[in-house]
Amino acid sequence: MKRASVLLVAAFCASACSPRADVDSDAADDVLRASAAKGGVELALTLTPKQPRLSDEPRLELVVTADEAVTVTAPATSSTLGGFVVRAYDESPAVVAGGRKITTSRWTLEPQTIGRHVIAPWTLSYADPRPQAEHAAFTLDTPELVVEVTSVLANEPATLDALRGPGAPLPVVARMRWGPWIAAAGGVVAVAVLVALWIRNRRRRVEAPIVRTPTELAADEFQALARAGFLARGDLAGFYVELTAVVRRYIERTTSIRAPEQTTAEFLRAMRGHPAFDAEQQTRLKAFLEAADLVKFAAVRPGRDAVGASFARGQEFVGLAAAVPLEAAA
Repeated sequence: MKRASVLLVAAFCASACSPRADVDSDAADDVLRASAAKGGVELALTLTPKQPRLSDEPRLELVVTADEAVTVTAPATSSTLGGFVVRAYDESPAVVAGGRKITTSRWTLEPQTIGRHVIAPWTLSYADPRPQAEHAAFTLDTPELVVEVTSVLANEPATLDALRGPGAPLPVVARMRWGPWIAAAGGVVAVAVLVALWIRNRRRRVEAPIVRTPTELAADEFQALARAGFLARGDLAGFYVELTAVVRRYIERTTSIRAPEQTTAEFLRAMRGHPAFDAEQQTRLKAFLEAADLVKFAAVRPGRDAVGASFARGQEFVGLAAAVPLEAAA
């Protein structure tokens, strides 16, 4: 990450050691705030929401305000922060006002597990070359941040019991330009005559390709999952990875939402406002995906009944009338 990313992480950890530092987790709004100040340098750090859920992408913002003459040396950082994966980063150009320079950095994070996440203190080093400066060189630490990641399911097992399918595929309305077609009509007639002669001469029967429905394709995928032997090997995470992949591919085929390539948070964002999903359906699907993520990433192990219900509800979701029994997959 760039210098600003280091600033951010530093701002997270540093204020624990600073003479002026504060973490506010009881604010009325849904923002976790932290701040620190020393030697004319001020750090302001915010995390939104302050108690993210597993399917959220919390936004972390660091604002550093210092005298224009002060230089900053920030420590290196990685692509993770306290149990969060860094999905995106951006830094606004520095703004100078009244001799003070303001730098703002933002991170988009993704939690990997539920529970308590600690973003440990980082240290920023400062140098002030001015003769009248209180400190020629000093460091500033940010407060330790403690973030609780939750799930809409709490400790409920992963299941598709509450899941219902999306609405019917939307009609496609195409707007045609008829001018080119009319202009090419004569050529089309000539080509049609030649094609007819070619077909008669070759006497070859051309069969149209079979177009399979999204439900039929999903049926094949459930059959393949039944034969994969995940449960026989005790690989619950692998079973849920493929189960949710079948559901996601079905959603892509029926709604054009590119569900297979997206993280849970990205998919849920794309689903918001889509006419194929009403509010209740979005809530049910979100609960299922979060539950599956708990199995895939948080080592939650649902019982056999819950696994069986997930397998059956997945097939109902894609519209299969004759379900593949779970015993075939065990």
